Amino acid sequence: MPDGKKIELFAVSFFEIEEDLIKSAVEYWAETYPAPEWRRKYVETY
Repeated sequence: MPDGKKIELFAVSFFEIEEDLIKSAVEYWAETYPAPEWRRKYVETY
């Protein structure tokens, strides 16, 4: 991070390959801290 802070993120990526090229990619990112109050109704913790 530019300000020297450290963050920890997790992601899973799905790629569709066609003729040895990436045709599409979908990524889902997860944060390691609780969701802010305004977003909690959209979050499910596993």
